[in-house]
Order: sequence, then C-alpha cells, then structure tokens
Amino acid sequence: MDSWLIEMAMIGDRDAFAKLVEKYHRFVLSIAYQFLKNQQDAEDIAQEVFLKVYNLLPQYNNEGKFPQFLRRIVINESISRLRKKKVRQTTPLEKNVVSQEKFPVEICENKELGEILVEATEQLPERQRTAFLLKTHGNCSYEEISSILGCPETSIGGLIFRARKSLMEKLKTIKDLL
Repeated sequence: MDSWLIEMAMIGDRDAFAKLVEKYHRFVLSIAYQFLKNQQDAEDIAQEVFLKVYNLLPQYNNEGKFPQFLRRIVINESISRLRKKKVRQTTPLEKNVVSQEKFPVEICENKELGEILVEATEQLPERQRTAFLLKTHGNCSYEEISSILGCPETSIGGLIFRARKSLMEKLKTIKDLL
C-alpha cells in the first residue's frame, strides 16, 4: 500500500501524501521526541520532515524502504535542531516530561528511575548518545548509524558499548546511594 501511496504522491496526489502523513505521523513524532525531549519541538520537526519528504519525493526510488528513508530524515533534522539549540542555549536544560513512546522508561518500575535514566542518557557524549538512541529506539542498523554519524561502521559497536557502560555505571552509583 505504501508503494502505491508514494507513487501517487510523487505525481502530485495530495490526498495520497496526506494518507502517508497520517500513517507515519506518530512514527516521526516518536523518533523526534527521543532526541529532543520536548513535545513542541518534536511537532515542529514533524512538520519540517513532512515538508522535506514532500519536496524529496521526486528523488525517492520507491523500493519499499520508505520507513528507513523517513527515519533518516527525522534523525538528521532532530540532530540538526539539537545542534542549533546547543549554540543558542544559555541556560541549563529544563527537566522535560518523560517520553511515553518506546524509551527505557517504560521498563522501569518507577517514574523516578526512568527520569534518572533519561537524564543519564542526556549526559552522554553526543556521538555515544546518538548511536545509542539510534540503535535502541530508532532500530537502526550499524550501517545506518555509521551513515548518519559519518563515521566508520566498525566504530559504532564501540560507541554503543561505551554508552551502555556509562549508563550502567551511573545507574549503579545511584543505586548505591539509595
């Protein structure tokens, strides 16, 4: 069904594109939120992503990998937004609501531990955090992560390993304090 909708959207059928937006809106929001931790920013990114997708459709080769194509655009736009925020940011990040989408918070028995995990993830170095989030929440392959981060595929495992190790150490420290 995606192939047909995409083909129709490629030739200018706005209803077909609207159906694609409707089908993938939650998918886009979920990925954007994992990076941005802010619902409004995620909504903004979703609009930007669908506008970009609409403009890129003529270049898309409809080979049945639309979710991967879409995910890559969402991730790139989210990372770009984070970089812009870092440049403009002069005050500490405010604590945001924990995601209701597939984030490790859902496996935590209490909300406080989930929030600690989110905060610990945010403290990871950017490349480790991005690789970790892309693998665990974006379900990206090492090849896709390598392409997004612009680094060798062989280094992705190390980035993810170090991110997990850091998170485990932070959580162990917190557990010892409790």
